[in-house]
This record gives sequence, C-alpha cells and structure tokens, in this order.
Amino acid sequence: MFIISKFNNITLIEEEAFSYCSSLTNLTISDNVIKIEDGAFSCCSSLSNVIMSDSIIQIGEQAFDMCESLKSVVIPDSVKEIGYHAFRDVDTIYYNGNAKGSTWGANKVINNNYNHIEVKLNDTILEQLGYNIEYENCGEDNQKSYLKKNGQEAPILDIPATYTYNGKNYKIVQIDEGTFYKNSLLTSVTIPNSVTNI
Repeated sequence: MFIISKFNNITLIEEEAFSYCSSLTNLTISDNVIKIEDGAFSCCSSLSNVIMSDSIIQIGEQAFDMCESLKSVVIPDSVKEIGYHAFRDVDTIYYNGNAKGSTWGANKVINNNYNHIEVKLNDTILEQLGYNIEYENCGEDNQKSYLKKNGQEAPILDIPATYTYNGKNYKIVQIDEGTFYKNSLLTSVTIPNSVTNI
C-alpha cells in the first residue's frame, strides 16, 4: 500500500507521476494534497482501492485512466473539478460534489445531488431501453449488427435523456465506443442534450 499522507508537505501529485505502476494495488491520498494532475495514476493495472481526503479540490484529465482493477471510487465533496476521462472505465463513481459534466469516463456516476445515476449508452443500456442488438456474420472477419425492438428491426433510434429502470432513475450522458459499430440498418439517431461525450 502506498500512503501519500505520510509525506505531509506534498500538495500536488504531478502529471504521470505514478503512471504504469503495474504492482500498485492500494492508494491513500490525504492531508495536504489538493491537486492530482493529468495521468498521475493512469494505467496502474492492479490498482483496486483508492482513498482520498477532503483536501483534494482538483483531479486532472485521465488521472486514473485505464486502471482496469478499479471498480469503484468515492470522490470527496471537496473536489470541484474533474478532468476528461479521469476515471475511464471505472464501474461506479460515488460523488455528491458540484463538479458538473460527466465525461469523467466512469460507467456510472451516483450523485444524490443530481437525483439520478449518470450512465453511458452501451449494449446494456440499450437493453434496459427495450432494444436488443443482433449480429450477423458476413464472411471471414466481417460482421454487421442491427437493433431490434419488440421483435422488429429498429432503423430509427431516439435516445432519451433520462429513463427509469428497476425503480432507479438514469441519465444518459455519454455514448460508449463501438455502440453502433457496423450497424447496417440504422438510418436516424436523435441524441439528447444530456450527452456531453461521444
């Protein structure tokens, strides 16, 4: 475990300071640290636990990008700025602060201030909206996909800004990479203003 709080004079973790530290598993950042700069812990493939204190006010772009073992992060309310893809592919962020936007990269942002869970549109979300994606092989190394709804082909997709599923409210804020890759039947897509990143 690496505990940055042991170094009481540190206020800044600079760009890519610990990127590609593949054996780093646990991280505690506390005390005087107020800023984590771009890519500071990016590509730490074994990092699974991060604890931050209320001193932190800024998390840079891609700070924890591609930390594939990091399943959830609690971000202190003190944080006022979160950079682009700071937590790309983290399953869930828990954050009740006021930093707006959700291009932070996480699959879900749970924020009680927003009264909804922020998600990025992907196959799972499409299924929650009543669609299913079917694939068709077209020869070696070639495949195409298409949407269906209620058993019928769905060439037109109107993406809602918000929806309710299993009693929880969701807001679609991103479109995940490859969501419509090789979709051969889609002719029209309406994207709501809630989406801030494709």
